[in-house]
Amino acid sequence: MARNYFNLRGLQEQLRVAIASLETQRAALQLVEAREGAGRGTALDTERARALVQSTAASVPAFESALARTRYRLAVLCGLSPTALDTELGTVQPLPGLKTVDLGGIGTPQDLLRRRPDVQVAEAQLAAAAANIGVARSAWFPTITLGGTIGQNASHIGDLGKGASYAYNLGAQLTWNLLDFGRIRANIAAADARGEAAAANYERAVLAALEETEGAFMNYTRSQQQAALLFDAVVSSEQAALIARERFSVGSTDFLVVLDAERELLSARDRLAQAQAGAAGSLVVVYKALAGGWGSP
Repeated sequence: MARNYFNLRGLQEQLRVAIASLETQRAALQLVEAREGAGRGTALDTERARALVQSTAASVPAFESALARTRYRLAVLCGLSPTALDTELGTVQPLPGLKTVDLGGIGTPQDLLRRRPDVQVAEAQLAAAAANIGVARSAWFPTITLGGTIGQNASHIGDLGKGASYAYNLGAQLTWNLLDFGRIRANIAAADARGEAAAANYERAVLAALEETEGAFMNYTRSQQQAALLFDAVVSSEQAALIARERFSVGSTDFLVVLDAERELLSARDRLAQAQAGAAGSLVVVYKALAGGWGSP
């Protein structure tokens, strides 16, 4: 659910970027059309500007559709009707920040991995298999039953010396089961095989948990680095687009330079929005890989 929420906010940012870029591009189109009308521009520049506007405008419905599907998904995950969260989630908001957690203070790697449900299940299966091996091996020994009573018939201590007290109760019995060693041996072999399978399953679960955790940390680190680099790229692209528009307004460059700068700016902003949403989603994967919950009191 958290990843869907981050995707929602990321899509909202992409839509915001597209709409803001569309407004700038439409203003540029009006300027080019005015220059063409005054005989200072060309039809080629006008058509290029119009093509850029239409291309950017075409991305808006796609973002709106993706946003609607994501809202529906979040509502269903909350046990609500698909449109129940449209009003609440319709307001554009930035990606939420997450509280910083000191990884060194949340427990040892072994403890964190043992918190994972898949590892806990595999560990429980291994313990059960080990217990079954012990039960199977105990069948090597016969089951002995003691029955009856033992003692003397004297009802008082003083009667022990009398002759009647020497009439012993001989009702004691000793019984045992007939051992089928072939069946017992087969049961032990089967229990050992199940134990080996449980051990292999536990090992596989631990290795898979390690792989997922290592991958989650690597992906989170790289996605943060990517977002930081793309932020710098957006800053540079904004400056380049500003310079291109100013130079075009005074006639020192043609409109093709402005178009290239605007396309690059839109692309950089869009990639940054995607990267920021991806970085937030990768942090969710880290929480999941470490079984989460360790930040709670």
